[in-house]
Amino acid sequence: MSWRREYISRVEQSRNDNARLLDCMAAMANELEFEYVSCGLRVVLPVPQPSMAVFGNFPDSWHKTYIEKGFVSHDPTFQHGLNSSLPMVWEERWTNDTKPFWDEAARHGLRYGWTVAMRPVSGCIGTFSFARSQNSISVRELDEKEPRMLWNAHAVLASVSKQSLEQLIPEHNRSLSRREKEVMRLTAEGKTASDIGTILFLTERTINFHVANVMAKLGATNKIQAAIKAVMLGMLSGN
Repeated sequence: MSWRREYISRVEQSRNDNARLLDCMAAMANELEFEYVSCGLRVVLPVPQPSMAVFGNFPDSWHKTYIEKGFVSHDPTFQHGLNSSLPMVWEERWTNDTKPFWDEAARHGLRYGWTVAMRPVSGCIGTFSFARSQNSISVRELDEKEPRMLWNAHAVLASVSKQSLEQLIPEHNRSLSRREKEVMRLTAEGKTASDIGTILFLTERTINFHVANVMAKLGATNKIQAAIKAVMLGMLSGN
């Protein structure tokens, strides 16, 4: 069996069993000579307190510090993931601005690492990291191991996102009617209810009715938030 099939098989066998999946991830990390592995999912929808889920064997002390120091809002691995789907080697991102973050991570044994980000579903960013306390990651090591590291990341993030999606983005499985999509597309373009009514030959009251329905479906507090959510969740494509 090729290592690709083996990795997929191991992850599939661990589905819906978090303890088994964690053991699987740790074993994969160990095979690649890393002490730690972590998979994180973060919602990027416009909500007051975006949900996130973290799964892996990074030290509990690091998770506590991460929250206490507010690193969630300026994590360089996540910021990289917002702008790029290319893998990043941590030591290549050490700067004066990010030094407090990396110094703190190193104190918890997370000194050298690699992270890749991907979007397993619309409205959500997933990051997958390998880390260790000693030995920087050389170009030669990356050439040899990065294909397997990427394969691991895709396999685990796909599995974890399926398990966590309902909790993180309960709106993901809502569906919009054809008319609701039309109204929200125009809302996203900045059109008023009066403008939309004129374009669609409907009354302003009818437009507001459709907007209210979408707001309720997506748990939005206003029509702008509803439109942004609908766009980011990929709900406005198609008829």
